[in-house]
Amino acid sequence: MKKLQNLLAGLLVIVLGLGIAFGVRRTGTVVNQILSSDHRTVQEQTPEGYTYYYDQLTEEEQTAYRAVLYGVSHDQNEFYIGKGYSPERLKRIMYAFIYDYPEYYWCLRYQTKIYQDQSYDLLFEREENRSEESAKVREEAEKIAGKVRAKKGKYKQIKAIYDYIVDHTEYVENSQYDQDIRSVLLNRKSVCSGYAKTFQYLCKLVGIECTTVNGYSTDQNGVEIPHAWNLLHVKGEYYWVDVTWGDSRNPSQGEFVNYSYFMVGDDPFLNLHQVDEFMDHQTREHTLFTYPECQDDSFNYYNKKGCYFRTYDKKKVRNYISSRLKKNLHARIELQFGNRKAYKKAYRDLIREKNIEGIYYDYIPYNSSVSYEYIFDKDSYYMVFSIL
Repeated sequence: MKKLQNLLAGLLVIVLGLGIAFGVRRTGTVVNQILSSDHRTVQEQTPEGYTYYYDQLTEEEQTAYRAVLYGVSHDQNEFYIGKGYSPERLKRIMYAFIYDYPEYYWCLRYQTKIYQDQSYDLLFEREENRSEESAKVREEAEKIAGKVRAKKGKYKQIKAIYDYIVDHTEYVENSQYDQDIRSVLLNRKSVCSGYAKTFQYLCKLVGIECTTVNGYSTDQNGVEIPHAWNLLHVKGEYYWVDVTWGDSRNPSQGEFVNYSYFMVGDDPFLNLHQVDEFMDHQTREHTLFTYPECQDDSFNYYNKKGCYFRTYDKKKVRNYISSRLKKNLHARIELQFGNRKAYKKAYRDLIREKNIEGIYYDYIPYNSSVSYEYIFDKDSYYMVFSIL
């Protein structure tokens, strides 16, 4: 779902592989019952880098995951992953793999071949141009990653990836490949799943620990809509990022980059985001994946800019606004507050009681008048003022 300033709009669907579809659309699992199987050895490959979901699997599940990684990374269309897994556990294993490896986008759709002894083969449909297309995806991603690596510090690198995706991607529902990274890196049109997975993949290429999370966002009518976003781990702390909502618009400004949901904690992020509790919404199978608390605000964009206030200190806020207007009457004054209580106090003082006008009057030339506008988001505790 795309976030509009004071307006929420857009329905989007996350489509995973066969049997683990998140959202509305599903495809049926093709299962072939075979009478017997040969004694075969599972070929495995140890994952490298940040594998958020792999780390939460049991040892037995990790063995199957490593078998999937070996088969996929060696470009095999059918391979053996072991036996003794229930269909539910296999779904959990594939969920973990798909969301740890967004670059293997063709794994979203797979089939299982089940033998009589409950051993499994995985089968993937071979797309005619997969090798060439995946090479193009990698080449484009590496170009972006090369520019990002030139930035000094994790924060600047993360922001550069965020800005790039927002600036170069158009939010278009039902666009081609909108559930994977091709939609952003090749087509420049996507929905939340494409935004989030591309953000994860680019972070991976530059050494930033990031994963994609599925869940729901809440629109202005209180309706829960399928959505996807990211969880980052930086210097021992966890942060939420919603790149899709960074690609925002409002009636007066049109498109702009919104940082209200960039590198933030549970409050305010979880006001409108709910982590998905179920892997399969028809059977209500639980994912059994857990997510950490996000409490740190040191990487908050507005904190970095000096316009983030954990509490509403009237004097400090007014001094900040005055310092900006003193330099430029037409400055865009952005403010974000650390909690709902602080935001409500600011809203009452500056907007409802119109005390922002008194601050502007100190800097308006004598015998002249100006008009100003303000935008606010009560769920992210954000407001902005500007002269028209």
